[in-house]
Amino acid sequence: MLNTRRGRPPLLTMDDEERITQLLEAVAGGTGVKAAAAELGLSLSPVYRLRRQNRRFRDALTVAVRAGRSTRMQPVKHGTESTYVNRGCRCERCVPAAAAARAGRKQGARGGRESSG
Repeated sequence: MLNTRRGRPPLLTMDDEERITQLLEAVAGGTGVKAAAAELGLSLSPVYRLRRQNRRFRDALTVAVRAGRSTRMQPVKHGTESTYVNRGCRCERCVPAAAAARAGRKQGARGGRESSG
């Protein structure tokens, strides 16, 4: 019987349960999607193609990405502007710290202009 599909077969399918499990576990453990895919010998394209085509995989990947993000955020010192800016943390301690740091810089910039002129 002839293959009616054109091109190469997909590199990642829902039938490949072992690789999907490994990918999701790595992402949930804090590894980025790109690095986790590279560990399995994949680029981002097959991962995101499967995410686009399969709702179950999309939901599982979303949960894994969120879990991985919270795992990466655990050892971070909260309540600093750098955590807000560099890590994207929007917790109740980092948001006011970033606002205070910005206000301090604005105040310093205004004071510097007034005294120089």
